[in-house]
Amino acid sequence: MLFHCQFAQLVWSPAPFARHWASVGAGSVREGLITGCKLACLPPTGIASGPLAPWICWSLWKSRNQKVFSTRFFTPEETLLKAITNAKEWLAAQGKSPDGSWRNDLKAAGLGWTFTNPAGLTSHHSALCENVSSPFMAESLACGAVVLEAVKAGADSFLLESDYQQLVVAINARLVLLEVHGIISYIFLSIGRFFHFLCRFIPRSTNLVADSLAKQCLSLYGQNIC
Repeated sequence: MLFHCQFAQLVWSPAPFARHWASVGAGSVREGLITGCKLACLPPTGIASGPLAPWICWSLWKSRNQKVFSTRFFTPEETLLKAITNAKEWLAAQGKSPDGSWRNDLKAAGLGWTFTNPAGLTSHHSALCENVSSPFMAESLACGAVVLEAVKAGADSFLLESDYQQLVVAINARLVLLEVHGIISYIFLSIGRFFHFLCRFIPRSTNLVADSLAKQCLSLYGQNIC
């Protein structure tokens, strides 16, 4: 469906890659994604620094679901435009929200979060995670940790605040992004337990405690490794 069907080919064919790629040549979903992610985009799209292929796959999947479950139909042009828009929004959010708790050289992240329980008591937490591939994954892990904290506390209502806008958008739109599929799927499953749930974006300047906890945790790890 993602590469071989006629609709998918009509989406892939006009995609603004620097060189033409026939999606029907993909032998599997894995092969298609690996090949697609290597394709550079033409400069006018604004996606030169990131892959477009995963977003095309995601847009195809959503168009298919809309047709099957909601009898809403999107054209190949609309599906491709949605993929390009999502890719540009993701790249823009990455640039505006640098994460000092992740180090590319160590592929490790320091997580920091605060939690206020139903009794109004606030606790501070931090953790170190290895094999973390990006700042986005680090932020997703931190959000997953605080959601788990709320579930353990037996909270009926939960307000989740993050200074990483892309993650807030994904949670509110219930977007299961490929990069953090497992983590964000767990978050969606867990927040279904709450009677009331709200996720909102906050400036980094108002999240200094959690940010400091994350940076301190990663700094201590770096000193022990290096």
